[in-house]
Amino acid sequence: VLDQVLEQKSKVVRRASHLENVLGNALSRCGFEPCQDVVVSPGLSADFQCTVDGHVFFVEVEGPSHFCVRPFWRPRGRAVLKQRVFASQGWPLVSIPYWIAAPPGAYIRRGLPGR
Repeated sequence: VLDQVLEQKSKVVRRASHLENVLGNALSRCGFEPCQDVVVSPGLSADFQCTVDGHVFFVEVEGPSHFCVRPFWRPRGRAVLKQRVFASQGWPLVSIPYWIAAPPGAYIRRGLPGR
């Protein structure tokens, strides 16, 4: 019951970013059957749970806040920890950084490195 309450609360508090919505649509078009904002276990979530040919994998959209300012493109500790937790449980996690998923130049005006 507590898990259900926490999951409902997190859905109210957190909303998907534009980048997540775009990526979710792309995953759907590719036939990956994405389910957005999934709780994998208590305290651990992923942006998407995808299924293809009966195999399940998870996708995390890594926006600019998931990376250090200097050096550019180095994942922050919480992003690395999430990857390690998923790996330790044997859950496939695909991390997609913003510079791969966003249109070219989308973050240039914010002073963030692009492709």
